[in-house]
Order: sequence, then C-alpha cells, then structure tokens
Amino acid sequence: MLLPAIMLLFLAGAAFAFFVMLPVAVGFLQTFLSGPQDVIKADWAVDRYISLVTRIVFWIAVSFETPLVFSFLARIGLVSGPALLRFWRHAIVVIAILAAAITPTIDPVNMAIVMGPLFVLYMMSVGLAYLLYRPRDPRDFSDDLE
Repeated sequence: MLLPAIMLLFLAGAAFAFFVMLPVAVGFLQTFLSGPQDVIKADWAVDRYISLVTRIVFWIAVSFETPLVFSFLARIGLVSGPALLRFWRHAIVVIAILAAAITPTIDPVNMAIVMGPLFVLYMMSVGLAYLLYRPRDPRDFSDDLE
C-alpha cells in the first residue's frame, strides 16, 4: 500500500516539475539573459542543462513526498493535525525557503509556482495527520524504579 503512494507522489512531483515549472524557469532565464541590445548571449551547454533539469525534477519530486512523511509522523504519535494546523505560518516560511532553494531563478513567479503545490501538500498532510494521529501511550516507569 505504501509503495504505490510513494511512487505516485514522486511521479506527480516529477511531472509537475518537468511540465509546469521547467518551461517557466527556462523561459525566464532566456528572457533574463537577452536584453534589448543582446549584450549577453545565452550559451546553453548540454551537460549544465541536463544537470539543472535533473536537480529540479528530483528535488521537487522528493518534496511531493511531504504528506507521506507527516502521515508516518502522525501515525507514530509525533505530530497531530491540530499541531500542524497551529504552525501553518511557520510552514509557509519553511516552504518559501525550500522554494527559493529549489528554483534555479531569482524571480518570485517561479518561487510561487513551487510554493503553491508545496502548501497544498502541507494542507493534505494536516488532513492526513487528523485521520492517522495515534497518541502515544504514556509509559509508567514507576515499576522499574522499585
């Protein structure tokens, strides 16, 4: 049951990165480098382009695994839905930092393109944590002390 979910989320993230984010990022980089006087010439090397595409697709696909991570943490009792919901503002800051680290460009459009799905995935994680949270049983260690 877990392996199909892992694969589905990873492939969804890879598809999002490849078909949505990369065209916008590459388009921005091309317009950023070519000005009205064509002072700077865009010189794309195949190895750098493949490295850029691979890094972006991989890290965005990994970030799409967020609901599974939080589901596991909720299942073992480390996080709960109300706790995740209470810290949504902190999550926005962390998501913004991750989006800035993942995106290859400096523009806010690409950052917002990455932040949107990550925030939706965080809210899915909150919902799953509500469903799967199992409080840990407090252990009584008083018998061990005697």
